[in-house]
Amino acid sequence: MLAPAELNELAEKIADIVAQRMAAQPTLITKVQLAKRLSLSLATIDRLVARGEIPAVRVGARVLFSPTAVLKSLQSPAEEASSAQAIKPG
Repeated sequence: MLAPAELNELAEKIADIVAQRMAAQPTLITKVQLAKRLSLSLATIDRLVARGEIPAVRVGARVLFSPTAVLKSLQSPAEEASSAQAIKPG
């Protein structure tokens, strides 16, 4: 049988492990949440998805988004353009 101090230590270790695992899992948000975060209309989000400019995940009837993946996909073209301009001989 564990002493109270050992139980508390074990509980803290379990809580840390659970928090780490939850933090490692990607968070998915709805189209409405994404539109609010990006200050875009729902129609614009739909167009970006249809053109393949932002990634979406279908879960049943719902379409969800990873904010990290969306931001990365939206930043990529701008970063590529600025890199191309920096390398371009003048």
